[in-house]
Amino acid sequence: MRLAAAILVVMLMVPAPDLRSQPEEKIRELVTRELQPLQPRDGAGGTAIAVRIDGRFLGWDSDYGREQWTTDPSIDAIIGPYTAALNHYVRSELGYSSDLPYEVLTERVHPWSFKEFEARHIHVLDKLAEAMRVSPHLRVHVDCGYYDAATPYAAAEHDLAHLAIPAELAGNIQLAYYEAGHMMYLHEPSRMDQSGRLAAFVTANR
Repeated sequence: MRLAAAILVVMLMVPAPDLRSQPEEKIRELVTRELQPLQPRDGAGGTAIAVRIDGRFLGWDSDYGREQWTTDPSIDAIIGPYTAALNHYVRSELGYSSDLPYEVLTERVHPWSFKEFEARHIHVLDKLAEAMRVSPHLRVHVDCGYYDAATPYAAAEHDLAHLAIPAELAGNIQLAYYEAGHMMYLHEPSRMDQSGRLAAFVTANR
């Protein structure tokens, strides 16, 4: 299924500064400073590439023809500050303490079980369509980042346009677009816009 919801699951992968005693303003300053899109140039050290998660970020790779990038600069930019912010939040505000690593992305969840989809493409849009047909008051909100190459907005539009639902249910689907990537909340104007749109969606028709 190409249509995917971006869900923030923050886990620890790399060492981060201990910000347990830092005020909230310091955390916000760190995160804001680290989340600036990069502007590299081609050079002897590698080739500048746009990346999968957030195309606003650029980075270098030693070989632009490889099947997979060695790293994703948009992920590299957020792991440190987001890990620090999460550790500060759970310890200072929630009072939770643990020595276990909190991982942003991990291979420990692999191998995934794709038993239901053996020898065929993963496709779950039929389940969404069935849910909407069975519950005609079900509403769907899809957030799209223009710079998201992981779940491109055009793929979401295509999938929703071909959803097997009656025409009268098409109005139950909302799409919102942001000048950001897969995690649009990294872009402050998009984060504020998304917050307002989600609040309106959740509270509509109450």
